[in-house]
Amino acid sequence: MSIEGHSTAPGANVIVEHYCEHRLADGTRCKEWGGWGNSPSPAVPTRWWCWEHFPHKTFEQEQALRRKLEAAGGEKIIQSERADYLDIVEAAYRYSAISRRSRR
Repeated sequence: MSIEGHSTAPGANVIVEHYCEHRLADGTRCKEWGGWGNSPSPAVPTRWWCWEHFPHKTFEQEQALRRKLEAAGGEKIIQSERADYLDIVEAAYRYSAISRRSRR
């Protein structure tokens, strides 16, 4: 892959690795990749979490995660962000369908 045409500005081509910011009971941080970020405004630095610890899930998304954790029976769940995204889309679709029915 060529870097021709890329920016030469300082820091423009820097990759920042961000891990989950959740603190475990023993005081250490979660070691999972922080693929879910949130910031209330551009002026505030983005905070990052893994999907399990992301605090801004809807009720439906939280229920889907609990079902997956129960189905895994205590085993580690390894999911790609793509799979998490599809779960979010599915939950949003179900929520919108329920909302449309309740408005009738």
